[in-house]
Amino acid sequence: MTRHLLVAISPHGLGHAMPTVAVLNALRHVLPELSLTLMTRLPRAAFVERLQGPFEIIDHGAEFGMHMDGPLDVKVQASAEGYAALIEDWDNLVAQEADVIRRATPDLVLSNISFLAIAGAKAAGVPVAALCSFNWLDVFGAYCGDLTGAPAIMEHLQGAYAGADIFLRASPGTAMDELTNTRVIGPIGSVGTARRDAIDKELQLSSSQRLVIADLGGIAGGDLADRLPVVDKVHWLLPGAVPDQRADISSTSTPAMPYIDVLASADAVVTKPGYGTFIEAAANATRVLYAARGVWPEEPHMCPWINDQACAAEISRSSLEGGTFVDDLQALLARRMATAVSPAGNEQAAKVLRKMLEV
Repeated sequence: MTRHLLVAISPHGLGHAMPTVAVLNALRHVLPELSLTLMTRLPRAAFVERLQGPFEIIDHGAEFGMHMDGPLDVKVQASAEGYAALIEDWDNLVAQEADVIRRATPDLVLSNISFLAIAGAKAAGVPVAALCSFNWLDVFGAYCGDLTGAPAIMEHLQGAYAGADIFLRASPGTAMDELTNTRVIGPIGSVGTARRDAIDKELQLSSSQRLVIADLGGIAGGDLADRLPVVDKVHWLLPGAVPDQRADISSTSTPAMPYIDVLASADAVVTKPGYGTFIEAAANATRVLYAARGVWPEEPHMCPWINDQACAAEISRSSLEGGTFVDDLQALLARRMATAVSPAGNEQAAKVLRKMLEV
């Protein structure tokens, strides 16, 4: 019997999309006839490279995650005002969400990690599961919890997340002690194929050169092109456009292969703590050099995990932004790569979702 899954995905960067896709691919492996609809404001191009099989997209979603000033800083006041506006219009937004869900006629809703999608599914009488390593209650509380009006906002968010039939809390993740519907699963993410010889040939690199990705995630303002140091025997890969005057920098899209294969082929990635990048680097035995944000509530869980499970090192934000991390990078590249971490959460989540779909 064909079953229909509607997946609500946060448009806050790509950190919610890529882990979700890994779970959906695992689910399609056991339910190949699954009908899949994504409800998100992210473009189709964000999914076509990795998501296996056909899917539809509903361009819908009132949530924004947090308003950002580049990839590292939250606009606290703007975010608080945005959440206040959502809560003020809560009943209408939930009704709209329920209407979209009813018209899509899914058998199950999966949310990563829209609280409105969960509330809308409950209003529509559709079973709903949540999936993520954190939730927006965690993040809002960390940045805006002391502001006027925050308790009422947090009450709405907690009530919505508590309404999910199950919250699959991917590891490493926040504790979510305020919820009683969580089930801890392993890491979720994709595994690529190392194709270093093909990259070296295409970019005309020698075997002695090291390939390092610099990527702060899918938030606007994360351009590192003008700040990357020139490092002996290091060739940089950056998402998007690269400066013409730097022969030591190429685009991650230049190699004719999926990004996950480029990551699996790289010697290291320079980044910020983010679930998708951290897990996929660890799952592909790629070294990680990172600069923490300091307030983001996942970091106390993710940073110890990546240091324990992978070959990783932390640098200061000023070192990242000033391009003064050459010694740190060379020290990291001199270390042996760790054994790849298995993203066991992919199959664990798929097993739960399959059971919910087959009821």
